Amino acid sequence: MTAAAIVDLSALAPLTGLVEQERQDRLSSGTEETTPDSSAPEMSDEKIRAGTGRGWDEWVALAADGPGRGASHSEIATWAGEQHGLAGWWAHGVAVGVRRLTGQRVPGQMADGSFAVSKTATLSADESDLRAALLDEGTRAALLPGLDVTLRSKPTSKALRLALADGSGPLGSILFTLATAGDGRCRVTVSHERLTSAADGERWKTFWAGWLAVVAGALRT
Repeated sequence: MTAAAIVDLSALAPLTGLVEQERQDRLSSGTEETTPDSSAPEMSDEKIRAGTGRGWDEWVALAADGPGRGASHSEIATWAGEQHGLAGWWAHGVAVGVRRLTGQRVPGQMADGSFAVSKTATLSADESDLRAALLDEGTRAALLPGLDVTLRSKPTSKALRLALADGSGPLGSILFTLATAGDGRCRVTVSHERLTSAADGERWKTFWAGWLAVVAGALRT
């Protein structure tokens, strides 16, 4: 089956409006964003205490006296591993939690300071057919109209990575993860990485929810 036979390209017309709306929202939002004084860690106090022997108040105080309140993720994780004997996963968990509690990291923010969001949907198409649609340049252009899209992974990669940009510059990196869900269906997860702010993340999360809905309606089943 050809990529054009998988997707009704005319049914993808609403995607142009989605792309334009995201662009307008981005331009009107400006570049300044307030960082909260703190945000809750992903792990509860009970879980971090069970895994490390200390609660969040203790880790925040220890980190302030250790690598310092303004320490980076890697500095805190290294300190937690070398000075307190934590295995890698727990050391990084402490680093994430401490930085959130001290206002240095917010939900959705990665260790390098960038942001990432993801949306998932189960679509009525075979995994191989959806992969073919994403790899076909013409279909990919219809799926992401008005955007510059560059394939960054090998076509045979388990997940397909694309670089996204428009006239304003880079817009992050997209990872499409496809998994067979049975009965001719495929679970699609779109992960949008290397975003510059939490506000960017919220806009693109809304975009990808709409994008998945339009694509679901355009599939030839």
